[in-house]
Amino acid sequence: SIMPSKFEAIKGIVASSANKTIVFNQKLEPLRLINLNVAEKDNTQYLIDQFNDDEITNIASAIKLKRGITLKKCTNVVIATPYQNFHHFEQMRGRAVRLDYEDKIANIIVFRTNGTYEEKWFDNMQNVYSLDGDLKRTVYMGDEIKFVSSKRFL
Repeated sequence: SIMPSKFEAIKGIVASSANKTIVFNQKLEPLRLINLNVAEKDNTQYLIDQFNDDEITNIASAIKLKRGITLKKCTNVVIATPYQNFHHFEQMRGRAVRLDYEDKIANIIVFRTNGTYEEKWFDNMQNVYSLDGDLKRTVYMGDEIKFVSSKRFL
């Protein structure tokens, strides 16, 4: 049988959540195909303002929504494709872990396709390096991140 696309699963996650969601992927095209509010060159600030004013509940990005961006009341971060380093993961995760309302629980969902380059990227994403490129520590995320099978949402 053919495995359902992770992007169909992401579409299901976004549609079924009453909470605000940010979706990250390395490429924008799949995000456009599932009708998310995709942050691009000409609309990023407009979408951020709509998100912060509760006019939209989802926003998607390749890299535009990481460092220095405040997205109010974001609860869910979905990472469609793991990035190659811990710094990028920390920036994406940071969009949801901000304690901007009482009793907040953040959901970080990382898709990793077994048997593909994503396994290596996910492993690399857990390594923290010094400025000199030396491995400082490894952050094991197995207990901290909920791994989700796309079949669960279809």
